[in-house]
Amino acid sequence: MPAGSLHVLDAEGLYVRHFPVLLEAAMRKFAMGVEEAEELAHDVLLASLLQQQRVVNMDAHLAAALDAAAQKQRGSRHGR
Repeated sequence: MPAGSLHVLDAEGLYVRHFPVLLEAAMRKFAMGVEEAEELAHDVLLASLLQQQRVVNMDAHLAAALDAAAQKQRGSRHGR
């Protein structure tokens, strides 16, 4: 890989690798139903795809993004 270039994951590869993990994490950690967890996982993956060139560690980024999105979603439901 040339100096200064970044390896960019393709969308399908990112989904295949990470969607099941994010879905399971959202359902277990945040006690979400399947539909709610799927929506959250899709949102997190889409946002991550759009900024992936700035992401150094995709696994860590996705975990943090899932936590932040779930907390934001919970806060908006409770009027915060």
